[in-house]
Amino acid sequence: MQVTINTADPQALASAWPLLSDAQRQSLIDNGTIDIVARAINNASADWMAYSGRVDIESCYRHKATDVIVASCEPAVGIPISAATCRKIAMLVLNEEPDVLTKLVEQCHGTMPTLWDPDAQPVVD
Repeated sequence: MQVTINTADPQALASAWPLLSDAQRQSLIDNGTIDIVARAINNASADWMAYSGRVDIESCYRHKATDVIVASCEPAVGIPISAATCRKIAMLVLNEEPDVLTKLVEQCHGTMPTLWDPDAQPVVD
């Protein structure tokens, strides 16, 4: 039995998603109806201060025309990262997120620390 899905309706796609084959899903990606977006990057460890050597990226299928999430991509994809990359992520957060930087200043007793460029010198892990 052939079932027709209104691909312009993200709710219809979300309802039908579990029934679609991998080939049908790929066809929706190929024709531009759906794309895959990363929505969360988590340290493989529960604690960002503990270097785990891996981040888990959670992604989902998004209906491009309406920006509605149709389904999650399962499972999360684990990607190995170096300690240097982990430090770069932390430095990026310090440079881009004022609330995080404020907390750092509070932890440093009101003194603004110099934000050292992790690429400036090699660091021994």
